Amino acid sequence: MTDTSPEESPAAGATPAAPADPSSGADRPERAEAPDTVEGADAMAAIETTESIDADKALESEEDSDAGSDAGEPYSTFEFPKVEEVPAVPQQPQDSSAPDAAAAHRAESPRDRRDTGTAGGPARGSRFDVSIISSGHDVADARLHRTAAALLRAGLTVEVIGLGDPAGGPPGTRVVSLGRRGGALDRARRDLTIPFRARGTVVMTLDPDLVPTAAAARLLRRGRLAVDVHEDYLKLLRDRSWGRTWKGQVGGSLVRLCTAVTGRADLTVVADDHVPPLAARSRVVVKNLPDTGYLPEAGEPDAVPRALYIGDVRRSRGLHAMLAAIEAADTWEVDIVGPVAAADQAWLDEWRATSPAAGRARFHGRLSPDAAWRFARGAWAGFALLDDTPAFREAVPTKLYEYLGSGLAVVATPLPRMARIVDESGAGRVVRDAEDAGRVLREWADDPDQLRALRRSALRWADRHLTGASPSDELARTISDLVRAAERRP
Repeated sequence: MTDTSPEESPAAGATPAAPADPSSGADRPERAEAPDTVEGADAMAAIETTESIDADKALESEEDSDAGSDAGEPYSTFEFPKVEEVPAVPQQPQDSSAPDAAAAHRAESPRDRRDTGTAGGPARGSRFDVSIISSGHDVADARLHRTAAALLRAGLTVEVIGLGDPAGGPPGTRVVSLGRRGGALDRARRDLTIPFRARGTVVMTLDPDLVPTAAAARLLRRGRLAVDVHEDYLKLLRDRSWGRTWKGQVGGSLVRLCTAVTGRADLTVVADDHVPPLAARSRVVVKNLPDTGYLPEAGEPDAVPRALYIGDVRRSRGLHAMLAAIEAADTWEVDIVGPVAAADQAWLDEWRATSPAAGRARFHGRLSPDAAWRFARGAWAGFALLDDTPAFREAVPTKLYEYLGSGLAVVATPLPRMARIVDESGAGRVVRDAEDAGRVLREWADDPDQLRALRRSALRWADRHLTGASPSDELARTISDLVRAAERRP
């Protein structure tokens, strides 16, 4: 991550904003020349910062919110809180034994170097080319970061509105933090108001429940609407314990309604070919391939075997299996980066208090993509032990590509598409269960040369498949066309 001071351009190395299209007319609203980061703010006040993953998915369970790990004080009138009132997203306790990446991240935090006086934010009435808005995703979401970086490279100005610590937002953008997640009522209020606060010529939503209000705002403000659909939300509902209750039925009806409206957006972006809506006015597939700029250069593995996991931390994503594998491989350590689901926190607390392997498992909480992937330096392998659920079965997690791009061997469960990539790359093992994963780790510890061969295979596969034009850059060009079309509209 590039470290910039408040006096410098907010995105070092970013392409300058493109000049106005002559055909757009002379009365184009003033646009922000230097995007700022706003910490929780009323949109008129800004604090310049520059930097902060994996995201809380849309449709996060209400029981998670009610359990309290991410719950914040509800906004009774949903006014954006003042700067000093915005609570930072709590991180998991940091281990003093963790690699230097966590300390480096803390040292680089804009909270330590920002100008805390009045900000040089956009003037009242100024606009951005694109507003990326979310009522459920953290501003540190990896896909959000990839999209924002591509838009900046295309010369567009970008505003990001979402949850969490604004320091985790994409560098070079103006970040408005809504604070913590809160409860269902808080989310409903955000859904009804965020689209009308966005300043972008193109508004891009990340959550299905934002789409109806965003569509209404588009009609009133004569802008353009893009909807980014990260996953098949109906299948995701089936993965949640509450998805089989009345809450799931209500959620399913909402998802169907929002999917229908999504198909009428000016641009519908889906994360994979199978993700609905399958028919839309303008539909593009932007797969979750990594932006390799934040991946570290592959080097020699550390002397002590160490595994890595980056992503949402919950049972269905392999939490129990990873820790059981580490228990079974007593020379191995593991770094786990990402937010722990509230439903799994009590179980994890008990495990850390009782397991003999607890000292070999470090939890770092939520970090920005570049800070998170610093933990790949020196790691031996990456975990992708997802359960076989309706939402995961046809998916390929981004972390699999990122492990391969970082030169890590992979330990993965036999989900069809994920297993095919592991087999074709020759860069890891597909395992049946935690016991099998532990056996593989012990085997690699006993034969480091075998592991090095797998790591070389990972890099060869990445060189063949993760180079060339980025899907996010293709998306940025399409959104640039939307911006120009909206500017030409009388």
